[in-house]
Amino acid sequence: MQAYYKARGYYDVKVEAEGDPTIAEDGRVPVRIAITAGPLYHFDDVTVSGLDHLRPSFVRKRFSNLKGKTLQPDVLDEKFGR
Repeated sequence: MQAYYKARGYYDVKVEAEGDPTIAEDGRVPVRIAITAGPLYHFDDVTVSGLDHLRPSFVRKRFSNLKGKTLQPDVLDEKFGR
C-alpha cells in the first residue's frame, strides 16, 4: 500500500495493519488496515549545483515540463534516464 500511495505523490503515507490469528475462523484472520495518506506533493522547481561536466540549463530544461505536476518517482526515474 505504501508503494501505491508513494507512486502517486503521497510521500508521507502511513499504513498500519493489525490482525489477531487467535480469533481466526476457518483459517481466516480478520485484518484492520488504517491508511493516512498525508499531503500530496507536487514538483515545483529545479535547483542545480555541483555539476562539473553538465550545463545546469540542460538539467533545468529536462525537468521544466514537470512543474506543477504531481511528484511521481517513476516519472523522475524516466527523466533521469534510469
